[in-house]
Amino acid sequence: MSDRTSNQRLEEVLRSAAESLFPADDFAAPIDIQAQSSEGDTPLHVFSWRGDVESARVLIEAGADINAIGDMGETPLHIALRMKNEPFIVLLLEAGANTTIRSEFNETAQEMALAIGGCIGNLLKNRKSRRHPAHDA
Repeated sequence: MSDRTSNQRLEEVLRSAAESLFPADDFAAPIDIQAQSSEGDTPLHVFSWRGDVESARVLIEAGADINAIGDMGETPLHIALRMKNEPFIVLLLEAGANTTIRSEFNETAQEMALAIGGCIGNLLKNRKSRRHPAHDA
């Protein structure tokens, strides 16, 4: 994909996320890739809820924080696990998502996956998380 096409796709993705993060606003320009709603959710959280792997991939390739902590202390990986969206989970894990961040429910992604079991549990069972000190608080 050309830089121009990549930038256009990123702008489309960010506009789409803006509609969910800031529904009362009218955006003439796309929001920042790390923009946060009043609850702390980012565009990547939005696409985790939507299950939109391709839009999430665009954000990740553009430098989105895969370990951003949003509403209820959840990361995009927590949400993908809650939705049992295996392709989204794989995308986040391959991008280096931290599986040890605890949500406000005192759950790590690793614990959630093991509780779900099956293929999803196996994805995280023996995984060594890439820890990010800023998110380990």
